[in-house]
Amino acid sequence: MYYSLCLPEPPGGISGLLKYIADNTRYPAVPQENNIQGTVIVKFCVTSKGGIDQVSILRPVDPDLDAEAIRVVKTLPTFRPGKQGGVPVPVWFTVPIKFQIKTTP
Repeated sequence: MYYSLCLPEPPGGISGLLKYIADNTRYPAVPQENNIQGTVIVKFCVTSKGGIDQVSILRPVDPDLDAEAIRVVKTLPTFRPGKQGGVPVPVWFTVPIKFQIKTTP
């Protein structure tokens, strides 16, 4: 028998998730001073209760940027859990966190 999977949903949907990450990510001083930029890919598990667990880096950029990406993901608000066959289940989630130095004209 096949049960469809209902993916976890963060508050405000995917756009709410990306806004939360953008609003709560702080660019570490040392990478910023050294002009280190890039996109850190973070993997985490949304538990059957909607919490965040098992945060790890899939694609690192710099130790300080990686640590900041992990920090901000660990602060994510509770998701609506994913369900399979109507039963809440843990689901893996992957999100890019872009670190880009903004230059002022």
